[in-house]
Parts: sequence; structure tokens; C-alpha cells
Amino acid sequence: MNFFAHHKVSFVDYPKKISTLLFVSGCNLNCAYCHNASLKKRRVNKITERSVFEFITKRQNLIDAVVITGGEPSLYQDEIKDFFIRLSAAFPTLLKKVDTNGTSPGFIRDISAYADLISMDFKTLFYEKYLNFPMDVILNSIEELRKTENYEIRITMYPEYISPEDFPEMGKILRGTKNIVIQQYRQVDNVKPYKDKVLNDFSNILKSYAENVYLKL
Repeated sequence: MNFFAHHKVSFVDYPKKISTLLFVSGCNLNCAYCHNASLKKRRVNKITERSVFEFITKRQNLIDAVVITGGEPSLYQDEIKDFFIRLSAAFPTLLKKVDTNGTSPGFIRDISAYADLISMDFKTLFYEKYLNFPMDVILNSIEELRKTENYEIRITMYPEYISPEDFPEMGKILRGTKNIVIQQYRQVDNVKPYKDKVLNDFSNILKSYAENVYLKL
């Protein structure tokens, strides 16, 4: 499998682990606040699997995990599954994580047998309005995610997509979730981020519904 980009060392993309970060190109959503906007369109993936394996081999004592992100990894479902199989055979102790926007419940169901951690974005209560995507598919993905052993749901606090009035309903939808990460929106347009207090208020609401709630301010 080829990748579009390789960020060789990350301290924040796998909880409490040092990871190497692989990017795929192409995404089936068009989020206004996307921080990897250059990866929305499918591009030529030139980073080879061989080069990734060579990097890991040289740094096995440093790297704990491999994270595949994007773009949207679910567009590469079979390729990622096969890549994880080969990765586990070559590096049995290496942890594997995949990020997804939640648009494919089947991807979550399939890849859960190969990934040690799945991270899914929950962007808004109004997918049809803002992202032209059916909300019921996202809800199905959340249900599939809850069946997995190790997962997290990430909520980026973009004010155009999430308002404080939405907090109680989002909490109800996420009732019983194991891990939720609330992360601050990094300004990429003229929409100003929420103040930290708003994120703390949301965190306190979600603590009534989820096992663990983490804030990234």
C-alpha cells in the first residue's frame, strides 16, 4: 500500500504512545474547518509501504504505534486491512490505529479485527444540513464503534456545526460511549473558536453519559 505523506514521529496521535503517522488522500466529506484540506481530493500516493517498513525497522525502539489518517481511510478499506496484516507479521508488538469520519459503518466493523484503536469524528447533529450526508449512517457507525474493544469519539468544537444548545442531545446520542475527546477548533477561517469555558461546560455534560471524557484545549 502507498501513502500520500508520512509524519515520522508524533506524540499526540495515539494516547500515551509515540506513533508514526501515515496519511491517505481523498475524502468523501467537505468540512469547512478541515486542517488537511489539501487531502480532500484524491492524490497520487507516493510513499511506499517498503519505505515505511524500513523506517520502522530502524526505529523499533522509539515507535510504539502506527496511525493511519487522512483524508479518509475508509476509502482504502481493503488496502488498509491487508497493510495491517503485513504490519503485524513484521512487527508483532506495534500498535495500530486508524482515524475515520464515520461515514462507513462497514469499515469500522471490518477494520476492528485488525486495529488496536479506532478514532471516529462526530461532527454535528446536522450532517444533512452541513455535510450533505445522512445522519443515520453516522449513528450506525457509532453503534458499530461501541462493539469494538478500544475506541474513541472525537468532537471538534467548530461553532458553525455545534452550538451549546446541541450539547444535551449530543450527550444522549453518545450515552454509554467509552472514550470521548473534545478538542478545540483551530481557526482556519473567520469563525472564532469557543472560549475554553464552553468546552468545559460540554465536557461536564458528557461526563454524565460517557465513561471517560478528555479535553484538548
